[in-house]
Amino acid sequence: MRIAIAAALISLSIVGLSAAGPAVALIRKPIDIPAESLDAALRSLASVEDIHVMFVSEDVAKLRTGGLSGSFTTDEALSRLLLGTGLTYRYLDTNTVSITPVAQNSPPPSANETGKEGAGGPSDRFRER
Repeated sequence: MRIAIAAALISLSIVGLSAAGPAVALIRKPIDIPAESLDAALRSLASVEDIHVMFVSEDVAKLRTGGLSGSFTTDEALSRLLLGTGLTYRYLDTNTVSITPVAQNSPPPSANETGKEGAGGPSDRFRER
C-alpha cells in the first residue's frame, strides 16, 4: 500500500502530462463489472482494458459503484464508475490512468468567480497601483 501511495504521489508531481488518452481508449469493449467496491471495480476495469489504474487506497476505500454492463470505451467506463464519487481521472501515458479527487485537478476559483472581490479577503491586501 505504501508503494502505491508513493507511486501515486510521484506520478501526480510530474508536470506537463496532460495529454489526452490514447486512441485505443476510443475502442468499445464489452465490460461487465458487478456492483462492488470502487477499488475492486477499478481493478476489474484495469484488467479488462489492459491498463494501469493508479489511485490512493484511502480515496476509494469507502466508495461503491453500481456496476457497469455493456459496451464502453475506456473513458466512458471510467466516467461511469467515478460518477458521483468526487473523483476524476487523467491519463499519465498511453496505458496509465491516475484517479484523483476532483479538487486536486481544479485550480482555485478566482475572486471574480466567487463574487467575493472587494469583500475584505486576502486579495484586498495586494493591489496593483
